[in-house]
Amino acid sequence: MARVLDPDLGMAGNGTDPLPFSAEERRERESLGATLAAHHSNRTLAARHLVIDRATIWRKLHRLRLIPEGSR
Repeated sequence: MARVLDPDLGMAGNGTDPLPFSAEERRERESLGATLAAHHSNRTLAARHLVIDRATIWRKLHRLRLIPEGSR
């Protein structure tokens, strides 16, 4: 199950924290989060709906911090 993290996570700016999301990334994050919710966090079904590979959705989820690092 995907867990949505705080969108402002890592904005402290101490040099090691991730940068804040751009407007485009925020839109993608919202869209991907909505698609996952519609498919009850089933990444395979969400990827099929978006017509992308499961590996692609996994990378997007991690890049957009929709699931914690180290999750599979």
